[in-house]
Order: sequence, then C-alpha cells, then structure tokens
Amino acid sequence: MKKRLLNELKNKKVFVYINTILQILDMILLIIIIGFFAYILNKTLVEKTNIKTYLYLFIICLIVIKAINIYIIQRLTNYISKLFVINLRTSIYQKLTKISEKDYEVLSSTNFLILYNDGVMKLANFVSKSISLNNANISNIFIFVLTVGIINYKLGLVVLLGAILIPIGMNVVRKAAQKIVADKWKSYVNLSENFMDNLNGLQTLKIYQSDEYKNNEMNLLAEDFRVKTMKSLAIRLHSITIMEIVTYVGMGLSIIFAIIFNLNNEINSLETIFMILISFVLFIPARGLGTYAHSYRSAKMLSKRIYKIIDLKDEKIKNIYLNEKISKVEFIDVFAGYEKEIDVLKNINMKFTDNGLYGILGISGSGKSSALKTLLQRLEYKGEILINGIDIKTLNVIELNERIISVSSSDFLFKATIKENLLYAKANATDEELIKTLEKVKLDFPLDLKIDSNGSNISVGQRQRLILARALLYDADLYLLDEILSGVDYDNEKIIMNVINELAKTKIVICITHRLTSIENAKHIYYLSDGNIKESGTHLELYNSRQEYYQLYLVQNHYVTYGGNENENI
Repeated sequence: MKKRLLNELKNKKVFVYINTILQILDMILLIIIIGFFAYILNKTLVEKTNIKTYLYLFIICLIVIKAINIYIIQRLTNYISKLFVINLRTSIYQKLTKISEKDYEVLSSTNFLILYNDGVMKLANFVSKSISLNNANISNIFIFVLTVGIINYKLGLVVLLGAILIPIGMNVVRKAAQKIVADKWKSYVNLSENFMDNLNGLQTLKIYQSDEYKNNEMNLLAEDFRVKTMKSLAIRLHSITIMEIVTYVGMGLSIIFAIIFNLNNEINSLETIFMILISFVLFIPARGLGTYAHSYRSAKMLSKRIYKIIDLKDEKIKNIYLNEKISKVEFIDVFAGYEKEIDVLKNINMKFTDNGLYGILGISGSGKSSALKTLLQRLEYKGEILINGIDIKTLNVIELNERIISVSSSDFLFKATIKENLLYAKANATDEELIKTLEKVKLDFPLDLKIDSNGSNISVGQRQRLILARALLYDADLYLLDEILSGVDYDNEKIIMNVINELAKTKIVICITHRLTSIENAKHIYYLSDGNIKESGTHLELYNSRQEYYQLYLVQNHYVTYGGNENENI
C-alpha cells in the first residue's frame, strides 16, 4: 500500500526520502545542542568554571541551523502533500473518463466525494508527513540508543527496552479501536448519503408532508454518528493517556537510572546532566512509531477504497472510427435486461435511416428508455446494434459520444448564468450564436440571467426549452430525446415539437415519449409493449390498424381535446 501511494509522486518520491534525512538531521542537531547545554551546565554548576564566548556563539549557530532545517522540512512536506493531491485526484479523474457507463453509474456520489476530498487529503498527510517521520523515528531510536550506549551500555539497554515497549503498547490499544473507526466511517458515509438524498428530495417531502418523518430519520442517523464518533474519540483519548503515562514513566526511569549510575560512579556528572536533559526527548521517536501505526491503518482503509475506484477495469479502447456523419442506426435481434433471467427488451428490430423524426412509443415500463440505454451502451444486451453498418461494440467510444447526444427531462442545469449553461455544449460559441439558439426555442432570456440549481427559478417549460437549446448548440449527428415533453403544458409542447421537427430535417432524431399525439408526423414509429415491438409504421398506418396504438391515441387525444389531466403512465 505504502509503495503504491509513493508511486503517485512519480519521479518526485525522492523528496520523501530527502525529508526523512532532514528529520534525522534535525534530531542529530538536537542531541548536539543538548550535549553542549549539558557541558555548559556541568562547567558552571558543578566545576564552577567560566565558559568561553565562542561556545555560546556555536550553540546559537546550531539553533539557527536547526530552525532553517525545520523550515525546509515544512516547505518540503507542503510541496509533497500538494503534489500528491494533484496526482491522485488526476488519477481518479482520468479513471472516471475511462470506465464504462455501467461502472460509473454504480458509484455512490456521496461516498466518492468524501473520498475525493477528505480521503485524498488524509492520504496526502500520511505520505508527506507520516511516512518520512516514521522512517526518521526508526533511525532516531537507534541514534538515541547508540548515543546513550556510548555513555553507559546498561542505560542504552534501558532506552532500547522503552523504545520497544512504547509502540507495542500503543499498537495494541489502537488495534482494538480499528473496528470502531471503521464503524464511524460507515456511519459518516451513511449519514452523508441520506442527507444529500433528503436535500434533493426536499420539495417532494414538503408536498407529501413527510419532511418530519425524514427529519426524525436523520436525527437517528446523526445520533448514531455522534455515538460512534464519541467512542472513537474516547479510544483515542485513552490511547493518548496510556502513551503519555508510558512515556513519562520511561523518562522518569531514565533519570532515576542516570542518578543511580552516577552515585555508583559508573557515569560522571557531565554524562548525568546530559542523560537528564535528553530524557525529555528520548522517547519522542518511540511515541511517533505508535502514532504511525494508527495513521497507517487509517491510510490503508482509505487507499483501499480509493484504489478500488482506480482499479476499475478500463473500457476497452476501440480503434474503429466512423469518420462520417451518422446516417443509419439498426437494432438486430436485440435482447436486454437488468437481471440475467429477466428481459426488458425482447427480439427488438428497428431501423433509423437518413434524417428524420422517429418515435419509440409505449406506456411506462414498455422498454422505451431501455432501448436508448442499449444504444448508449449503458445496458448490456445480446444481438447487434449497428451504426452506418458497423457494430457499436467495435466503434471508438470517444468519437461515438461526440456524435450522439442524449437529452432528457432530467438533464441538469447549473447554478450559473444562461450563457454559462449554454457554453458547456460549445465552449467557443459567440454571444450571437447563443442568442440565435435561444430564439429557436422561443426564449428571450438575457445571457447574463442567473438561474438557480437545476433551473428551479424558471418554469418547467422554460427549463425544458433551455435544455433543448443547449443540445441544439452541441450539433450532434444523432439526437436521442427521452421524455423531453414530460411535465410541460400544451403551449410549451408545441414550441418544443416545432424545434424538434425542424431539427429532424438535417439530423436523425429518435424521440421517446408517452404522448402519441406529439409525433404524428414522425417518419416511422415503433410501438413497444412489455419489451416487444407490437406495432411499427407511420402514424396513419398504426392508426388505421385499429390496435393498441389506435386505442391509446384515442384516449390521449380525448384528454388533449377536452382539457383533461393526462395520466403520465398512459
């Protein structure tokens, strides 16, 4: 895990080792400074002799060098952290552009955002600080043991024993807390996901007077997270307390042993003063090893989740290009389903040739949207789907996505100006182009008009027309319109259909809708029922056949004519 994290730094991972060396140097400088202070104290307090001025100047120089070294360590740590964050987030983003639509759709948005932000930052702290500090602590323990061993080997053994026991004791405590930390993270993600879900559905909850119920549910989840957080903090507090007790006991024993050895004439006064002074920092590296164990487990958990995303299988890059405008789409014996034994599409055969408006109609659950999902390769299928006579499974996905645009009533409008929302479709569009596009859909909005998230401050009809305007600006070869008329009134429907009919003169437009009356002039209509094509032909052909299409058309035409409330499931 550690090796893979370091590889995110690419050729700059050497800076982690430089950081380690600098931190070892920092400890060596501290030992030297303590040694000089011990020498000064021994000369002035024990031997009662004067200290030469150059010694004070030398100590000041060492302190300045140590301060500069600490500054370099901090700057280097920040640089490593920044570099790691950029590289890891780039790796995640690049993966998202390579995985299949199917894998992308199963990712939890909330969990992903937590990992992308908080998770990456915690791993950056681990890589930039914890790894180099841990490597330095291991070396510093041996430096301390060697330094004290030179004074007296028995004292060296005492320090070595303490250095071994402190991290072991801390590791035992923190290992017991591992499950609690994992439960806390799970509770955190669960709370975040529910919060976002409730926020997105707040208007619906208000309509059905269910906001109080969801509020109580959120309170229970928040309380669960609070309890698990408190347990996690309690464990951490206990481990810190134990760590402090063990550390201070170790410091006390070092001082006591130094005094005893001095009384037994095993070490002199200078060595005794040095041992007393150095005892205050003697077990800092050992404490660091114990802290690293906790950081390592946390980093391991986060990296496992992040690399689970990065390790998703790339969608196979296909090298066959169309290199021409899409002029023909065919479905040949297509079967598709969301579960292995349940087909939502059954032996579908459809053709869309040349420019024109085509309809895929049927009641809710008939398989209309599933047909488009297979064309967009978001739903696994058996059979063949051909574009210009070429199987779409062999076509280059990037080029295919550039030539096909899917537009639905659920498409998102960003909290930004009208201009900014339109420029997502064509970044280099001029203001004149944008205004002409808005005119096509009968919108007279100023380009600098700000709209709220998802267009909540404009009407449903205006929102749908703005979504359609953005799609027109994109200028694709093939337009897939999925329930673009959902929720709009008759006047807006008329405007939208006029735009679609005009578009169909130069593009292939496949329109999915439950409103049969809206596409009477389609070049060809496929009427689906229970995943099968029950009827196929022009509006007049289907109407004259007097079958399901005819019966449904009469019902819907009655609602339109007499102003009834059309059932969206019809």
